[in-house]
Amino acid sequence: MAHFADAIRPEVRALRDIQARELGELVTRRRQVVEMITAEKACECWNDRCNATRYSSSHLMTQAAT
Repeated sequence: MAHFADAIRPEVRALRDIQARELGELVTRRRQVVEMITAEKACECWNDRCNATRYSSSHLMTQAAT
């Protein structure tokens, strides 16, 4: 691998700054919340009688809106 890097000479890039890293973390968290909401909605389709599911789904939607 060292020979390959020596042959192609990739450009040196700076590490991501703090703001870019924090933004990336927020985007990742948002994606996780959206996936959880989608899963909760799918669960509601199978189990309409489950109050805990309805509460969790509405709670997640409230969290995603903020």
